[in-house]
Amino acid sequence: MRPSQSAAALIIGGTGSRPSSGSRAERPTSAGRIGSRTGSKSSTDLRRPVVEKTDKNGFTWSQLSKLTKLEFRNAAGNYGLHYDGQIVVSVQDQARKLGVKPGWKIEMVDDHPTKTGKDVWERLQEAKWQWRSCQVWFTTDLKQIKAEQDSKRKEQARLEERRLEKLPFADTTDVKHKEQIKEFVPFKGYIDHREDRAITLPQLKHVMKWVKEHCQRWRDADPPEISKTSRMHLSMDFINTYHINHWLIKPATLEMDCSFVELLTASPQPADWFVIHWWGDRLRDVLKCLELQIQTRDLAEKTAFWFGAFACRAHSMKMMLV
Repeated sequence: MRPSQSAAALIIGGTGSRPSSGSRAERPTSAGRIGSRTGSKSSTDLRRPVVEKTDKNGFTWSQLSKLTKLEFRNAAGNYGLHYDGQIVVSVQDQARKLGVKPGWKIEMVDDHPTKTGKDVWERLQEAKWQWRSCQVWFTTDLKQIKAEQDSKRKEQARLEERRLEKLPFADTTDVKHKEQIKEFVPFKGYIDHREDRAITLPQLKHVMKWVKEHCQRWRDADPPEISKTSRMHLSMDFINTYHINHWLIKPATLEMDCSFVELLTASPQPADWFVIHWWGDRLRDVLKCLELQIQTRDLAEKTAFWFGAFACRAHSMKMMLV
């Protein structure tokens, strides 16, 4: 008797029935195979992302396809390209014959990306010195070029603004400096009695936080014979009461002839403690002393400390302690 199944069918678990010729639907396929003999793609292929190729200069093929490539020949006379940066401003000779238009942007010369007018000049000169042709790639979409230029100008303006923000103020009368102070501490109201113009630790920390954010544009205004840090950029590492009296307290209180506390609150803050300290002490150390005082004596957070620099109306025509 002949076996009902072949040995091969027994090994692969088939039925042993031979499919009819031309019946592709009954042919077994492996679960791990991608595609079939017909060449159709499986669902795995359809989900596979298309990876765009990038050349050595960082340009993708889709970007290159949007550029216009023209060949400038050394034997054909002057290139006739006049440009400002990467932007073509006028054309003559070869450039005109090749159809280059003012406003186009030079992106590459001989597969070398150009970022400045100097880059363009060097690449074109290299081709001339070697007595050979060169390939120049242009962006011709004027709308796109204008948008890029506008974005570049905005970025340059932003960088210039940042640069100016780091420069020191000439003195306390600088308009920008006065605007910053007025925005930080607008006048709240007068407090009649100077003993009610004490300052709390949270208020003092609020002031010091602002000072830390802005003192990089301040300089020590005292002469060398008085201050070891004369004309130096101020830093929280050594800033003291003399410094903030010059740069913050006096400019802030000049217009309203008030004390600095009257810029922080219009409500009387009677003094709980009277503080005597040398104005040359680092303010960060003064803050530590106040924190230790509150911690040691178990005082309320809003305990009021009387400081002459913050409580007195320095610009008053009356007595200094008014």
